[in-house]
Amino acid sequence: NNTAIPKPQFINSVIWYPANSIVGSSFDSDFYYCAIQDPPRSTYTGCISLNADNEGTNPEGPNFADPSNGDYTISLNSPCRDAGTTPSPAVPTDYIGNSRIGPYDIGAYEVQYSRWNGSAGTDWSTGTNWDGGIPDNTRDIIIPAGLSNYPVSELNPDFTIGSDKQMIIEAGARLTLNDLTNNGTLKLNHDATDFASLILNSYTRGVGGTEEIQLYLSGGGSALEEDYKWHYISSPVSSLSTDIFTGTTLNLAQFVESRPSTSLMQGWVAYDGYVYSTGQTNGPTFSSLTPGKGYDYFHDTDKNYTLSGLLNTSGVIMPLAYSGIPVTMHGFNLLGNPFSSGLNWDDIVDGVYGTYPSSTSKGLYFTRNNVQCSYIAGVGIPSDVTGIIPPMQGFFTKTYSTGNSITLPAEARTHNNIHQRYKGDNIIPLVRLALYEDTESNDETVVRFDEKALAELDNDFDAVKMFLSSEKTSIHTRLEDTDFAINGLPYPPEESAVEIPVVVNVISNSMHKISATQLQGLDNYNVILKDQLTGYTADLKATPDLTFSAPPETISDRFVLIVKYITTGYDDPVVRINEFNIYHAYNFINIETIADDWAGKTGSVRVLDMTGKRISESLNVEFNKNSLIQIQSPRGKGLYLVEIGSGKERYVGKIIIR
Repeated sequence: NNTAIPKPQFINSVIWYPANSIVGSSFDSDFYYCAIQDPPRSTYTGCISLNADNEGTNPEGPNFADPSNGDYTISLNSPCRDAGTTPSPAVPTDYIGNSRIGPYDIGAYEVQYSRWNGSAGTDWSTGTNWDGGIPDNTRDIIIPAGLSNYPVSELNPDFTIGSDKQMIIEAGARLTLNDLTNNGTLKLNHDATDFASLILNSYTRGVGGTEEIQLYLSGGGSALEEDYKWHYISSPVSSLSTDIFTGTTLNLAQFVESRPSTSLMQGWVAYDGYVYSTGQTNGPTFSSLTPGKGYDYFHDTDKNYTLSGLLNTSGVIMPLAYSGIPVTMHGFNLLGNPFSSGLNWDDIVDGVYGTYPSSTSKGLYFTRNNVQCSYIAGVGIPSDVTGIIPPMQGFFTKTYSTGNSITLPAEARTHNNIHQRYKGDNIIPLVRLALYEDTESNDETVVRFDEKALAELDNDFDAVKMFLSSEKTSIHTRLEDTDFAINGLPYPPEESAVEIPVVVNVISNSMHKISATQLQGLDNYNVILKDQLTGYTADLKATPDLTFSAPPETISDRFVLIVKYITTGYDDPVVRINEFNIYHAYNFINIETIADDWAGKTGSVRVLDMTGKRISESLNVEFNKNSLIQIQSPRGKGLYLVEIGSGKERYVGKIIIR
């Protein structure tokens, strides 16, 4: 009989105590979604490793209730909870008849708790929204991630977490309650991609109550690349000692608005008085984090901190410092979201809950893994940045006069990531330019248009460019003495064009590219990017990329963005589509075919000096769209003509050899 005998398979089982209790297992499929102490193989499907500890809180211990007396039920903290798989056929109850709650647990017993599923909407008090029943103070509670509906109704009731019970809000989950009393443990989880969000009208810590509020902060970077992952952070609780961070890193700093004179970097002072720009220790110190104020943090490795304290549930008024001249250096204030939920910046600056101060920018600025982020009036850099400030996020704003303050109201709290006002058909006319260095997009800048915007510096639509460095790749626009991350302008008049200088800083001696990654709402306008060194102009609607070569340097007078109203019947030669992109790099004249009319043709390329003398000639050259033709450049420096011909067609471009 050659019929194979099915081999046994262990599913959703716990194999614990003593160590090395599995002998003779030689197949990956022997154990499937099991929890094993000292597993002999690391390739079992879905299995987790246990250690010998059973203290009830160890993330790698089984956390049985009382194994010495035969009680092998697991606690809510067990890594076995929700770690199993649904077998075939399904087993809808555990060993003693308890219903499954959430994903199957590993082991004979299913943890009994209340788990939100949101199947019937957002109402806390609807029974079908819960697995395990509507919670009371005798049950543990989990609000899981990844659902469509969350209990965020403003009509949700008061609630009390019972003694020795837990309420866990996973990273990505949301919860709104009226008043919360905590006699057990409140956990707000945070990971590399998302955070828990909690909105309360009031919070009371009862007898034995504790909070475990996670704050995940990535680390790393190097001085050579100037890419340290600094984070702007803030406190969601009324009192938070610096010790929670300084036990790990000395790099916890505040920004002192009055200190900069030639560089904004002069404003950074560590908690112990260390001044980053001078190396001295004569700066102001601080020992706790003030709600509503922002701070700067860095550590060389990833770290998930656990904070504890009374949650802030009331609005905070933050005074804004302004030390006067030079205006470009002063008036920057580092604030912070003081809540355990998002904060709607648009509602704050639009005066929905109170008057926004005069002479104060409506822009906000923060960092994300060492990338500068900017936002104002519905436009963000990078493009996914919105006016929703995440919990525990610090941010800069800028004022231009003394005596101002900003209210961070509790009414502006939100669970949303994208403000509803900017969804749908409300298209903001803008051009988004990204600078690519070594094929990676390193920075962005935006020029946007609005009939209410001003041509000069505008607090309603302009976000300035902060912390410029010659050691970091960057792109921004400039008008007079102001550098802009987001430049809001009025629409160009019909009789003339608006020209906006584009400033780039590159840090490698290689090919670079400026690309229009977003162009919208400008159907009646020509949008041109011009390289004034080579004379090349790119119609960004047809050719969104402009490639150029340059050594490491800041280039402030080479590129200009031209926006002009399209006049019917008027042929403007400045804004016609170029047929070729011609540039010099690495001792070659590089010719990129752009126009469809030249694609597939064969012809000649001649290089001439300004007297008309032929320097070189290449015959039988094939022109293919977006392909590159390279011709050895002349030895002498200067201006040259590049003549391209095919049959009766002829094109002449200019190039500078430096």
